[in-house]
Amino acid sequence: MIAAGSSEWVEVQMVTASEIQPPLGLRIPLPVGEWLPDETIFSLASRHHVVACNRRGSDTCMQLFGHARVGSKHDVPSRLDTFVARTGGQLGSVEEIVFERTILPLYFPLTSKERMEDIIRTVRDTMTGSLRYPLYMLLNRFSAVHPLKACEQCIDEDVKQFQVAYWHRAHQYPGVWICPTHNRELREITMSIGRSRGYGWSLPRKEHFARASNTCSLASVEPDRTVLLCRLAFAAAALAALTPNVFIEKERAVRTYRNRLIALGMRSTSGELQLSRCVTSVLEAAMPLRSVPELLALPANERQARAYIMRLTWLPVQNMHVLLHLFSIVWLFRNWNCFWDSYLTCTG
Repeated sequence: MIAAGSSEWVEVQMVTASEIQPPLGLRIPLPVGEWLPDETIFSLASRHHVVACNRRGSDTCMQLFGHARVGSKHDVPSRLDTFVARTGGQLGSVEEIVFERTILPLYFPLTSKERMEDIIRTVRDTMTGSLRYPLYMLLNRFSAVHPLKACEQCIDEDVKQFQVAYWHRAHQYPGVWICPTHNRELREITMSIGRSRGYGWSLPRKEHFARASNTCSLASVEPDRTVLLCRLAFAAAALAALTPNVFIEKERAVRTYRNRLIALGMRSTSGELQLSRCVTSVLEAAMPLRSVPELLALPANERQARAYIMRLTWLPVQNMHVLLHLFSIVWLFRNWNCFWDSYLTCTG
């Protein structure tokens, strides 16, 4: 087996990669010429960084994105027009890259077609602002930082099949801590302590896994949390799969949540909430999940649970973080399919 990053691995990659024109600034064809299954754009750029033997991250940024700093974020892309031009369009259009190679599709169904199109226009060039606000990433006390995650078994299998471990998009969605292929826990990668305070151009390596106390560890926990995390991961993937053609109507979603509370006996048909029952139920569902740092903002006490329930059922609709919507689906409906069937049949 050839170790990823070794001289032998680089040679194999250089020989087997497609040659894409036009050439880069170094006047050589792009050495990484095709996507791996479910690969993110950050992963492909990181492979390019290794294969091109770039010593500085800015060299890779300049070659792929035409800027010494912009383009290196692992979660939100930038300067995609330049990337498409530099790769001759052979890795897809801007829209194809956004929809198939980033985590942005998880956020789009909770916005609107107009906002989605505006965000795509934004990532075509150098972003002057942040997408954290238009995508509601900073709501409800959740962090806007997306941890990089990997599956140990995927790493082993990818190295065996492709001679390199890489970043799978399905692992990177917020709320996903179970590998959908192997049903194993995902491990968080430690962030660089350098000046950029990011991940840099990097590929998954087991020695970069965060300590178990700082990430999600399922080895010795109750089965309930594993089940909840599996449901959360499935719901996240299903929500992202709605992009680019389906957008959730917020008022319809609120009515769907209300109807479910009635069906569960936690809300009367006249609208009166059985708050004590709701609070107890919310905290029972949230407690196992809050041991995952990314989910720490879920309700932790009676006051927070009450505020969450009121926000969930309030009209006019209040915007919520995507993780709070996913938790609502898991809490009330147990799984995505039950929620989606209820949403589609919900009337005014």
